[in-house]
Amino acid sequence: MGVNMPARSVIFDALDKFDGSKRRQLNCTEYIQMAGRAGRRGIDDSGFVAILSKGCDTYDYAALLSILLGKAISLESKFRITYNMLLNIIRAEQLNINDMLQSSYVERVSLRALSSKNEEIAKTLEKVNALPKLTCVDCTEVEESASINNYYATLI
Repeated sequence: MGVNMPARSVIFDALDKFDGSKRRQLNCTEYIQMAGRAGRRGIDDSGFVAILSKGCDTYDYAALLSILLGKAISLESKFRITYNMLLNIIRAEQLNINDMLQSSYVERVSLRALSSKNEEIAKTLEKVNALPKLTCVDCTEVEESASINNYYATLI
């Protein structure tokens, strides 16, 4: 559990934590989550993050790099529609199932994926349209007088 309190600076006094059974190094996602609190929205243009090194203890350079420059773990929605959820929505008249679904994280991820797929399709179509048209010397008369389907039908 954390505290949702805006701060201009975040100071780490350690880069490890107790996970319930043992102490372990913070992973990149945990670091990003905590360091991302630095800088107050609408007040500060940027925030400050400091990592304390106590006494003779220094951090391994490779470990620091993996925490600071590593890739965050992708979030996956755990949102599932259940019968109880549907019954509660039906019972509460002010709730609209379409609005609820559209505001869910899984819907935003789907729309983002759809947008990137549409961009990919558009780029592929541009490449296809940029290709030179194929010409067939033997088919020229057929294309001018009838469609290829009609030509095929006459061959059969």
